[in-house]
Amino acid sequence: MANLGFSTQAYDPNINLFTPIPAGDYLAMIDKADVKMNKAGTGHYIAFSYIILEGQYAERRVFDNQNISHPNQQAENIGRRAISAIGQALGNPNVQDSDQLLNQPLVIKVTIRNNKQSNEPENVIRGWLSKENYQHAASTAPQQTSNIVHQTPPTLQPSQFVSGNNQTQPTTTQHVATPQQQPPITTQQAPSNPPAGNFEQPVWNQSHATA
Repeated sequence: MANLGFSTQAYDPNINLFTPIPAGDYLAMIDKADVKMNKAGTGHYIAFSYIILEGQYAERRVFDNQNISHPNQQAENIGRRAISAIGQALGNPNVQDSDQLLNQPLVIKVTIRNNKQSNEPENVIRGWLSKENYQHAASTAPQQTSNIVHQTPPTLQPSQFVSGNNQTQPTTTQHVATPQQQPPITTQQAPSNPPAGNFEQPVWNQSHATA
């Protein structure tokens, strides 16, 4: 016989740890960053394991692969830019070793997509931001009343997420009603004002390495 040392009643057996967590922004840290060879044997990637640090999904994991060498130059560049973005979010823009990325808090932008092979939903990380910059952006963003699933706000507009890709975000217009000199009163289009502050629109990395 062996005493388990805990009560099984304290744990819900119905929680599926493999179900993706909801899309949103999460305070997390990288607890594993292992260099692996891809299936074709033609390059290497870093297999990242993130652990959520707080809120409803604390201790859940999110996984992400980023190329460091690949015969496709574009795929290699995307992975290397993403790793650079992680380093910047951790305050270390000159990362030389994967161990320098471990066990430090940062905020990750998590989305959901269908796996190309299984067609099952899975989490994907689309952006990285330092904890300090995220908290500053949250403190200056307009207050929103909504039900959130974790302690940090699920969305910020505008945000300062760093990403491996450099893409341009579309601009939007809004309708405003303006009185005319002659009745009746009509409406006309006016360009929307740019967001206040020095924040950048979020730009997400959209390509990941394959194991």
